Amino acid sequence: MDSEIDRRRRRAKNQGRSSYNRRRDEILRAAASVFRDKGFSRTNFSEVAAELGMDRASLYYYVGGKDELFSDVVLDALTENVRAATAVQESSASPPEKVRTLLRDLFRSYVEFYPFQVVYLQENLEHIAEDDAQWLDEIRALENVHFEYVESIVQEGVDDGSIREVGPPWLMTRALLGMVASTARWYEPGETAPDPERLGDTFSSILLVGIASDLDPDATPPR
Repeated sequence: MDSEIDRRRRRAKNQGRSSYNRRRDEILRAAASVFRDKGFSRTNFSEVAAELGMDRASLYYYVGGKDELFSDVVLDALTENVRAATAVQESSASPPEKVRTLLRDLFRSYVEFYPFQVVYLQENLEHIAEDDAQWLDEIRALENVHFEYVESIVQEGVDDGSIREVGPPWLMTRALLGMVASTARWYEPGETAPDPERLGDTFSSILLVGIASDLDPDATPPR
């Protein structure tokens, strides 16, 4: 049964009051910072409240618990990634330009949802969502849809000859997304150069052009 604070929190979220939403965003960012530094599983709700200078009771007006904090933002981030990938895939740009735009979009999303994207990339979601199979299913579905859109861009480039098939398209897609995921270990927006657009351009150049200046682009990779 819902408590009164649960009902008040739901009403405030549904009404979309700007002051409520601004404060909730501040709470989400502070919580993500604590999760990143201590790890999601090792952080309790009291530590999030302490980071904000709030008591637990006040914090519950904005969010029902740390699981809700994490799940809301991760769903938002992945939904935005799928929306952006859909727009790129359906555009009239060439496959290489789609890859470049896709990477720029992914790094912009990384910055927009930082540091929740870091927590998402670092944590074992099965442990976080062990009591919420529906949420985990939603996350996995979004991940799969996003992967399929990216793979279709790679496949399109292979088919029209604008992207070399150096391996199966699914493996090339894994490499592309793996490069993006690796930035969670070192990239801190505002602290680490470069900006997301430059980062996306650099990664896309590495993927599309390579880094060896005198290597025959048609040479068979060593085994």
